[in-house]
Amino acid sequence: MAGVKFTPGPWVPTERHGYHEIIGPREQADWYGDKGVWAVAYCDTDRDDDENIANARLIAASPDLAAAAAAVLAWWDTKLANELASHKDFPWAEDAEWAEFQALRRAIAKAEGRS
Repeated sequence: MAGVKFTPGPWVPTERHGYHEIIGPREQADWYGDKGVWAVAYCDTDRDDDENIANARLIAASPDLAAAAAAVLAWWDTKLANELASHKDFPWAEDAEWAEFQALRRAIAKAEGRS
């Protein structure tokens, strides 16, 4: 996700002041007395607490998920380029696999604001 600016990870789900918050590092921040910490997101307190916790964990995992998705696509693109360059068939690229990689590309584009 080169060129996309977001608070770098790690993001951590936490609960403060009755909110489920996701915090991350930010050099110049001062978040309730915690130097270098920034609230990245808040989860709705009107929802069921288990759902809030699950949402906070999913949001907190976002930087790691984005990096993993980018790594998988880089692997795929390299493998595909190598197969095409050597004029080999690639029977491992079933239609379902192709659709899953395209879904991964769409998810990354959405995170980058390109969709």
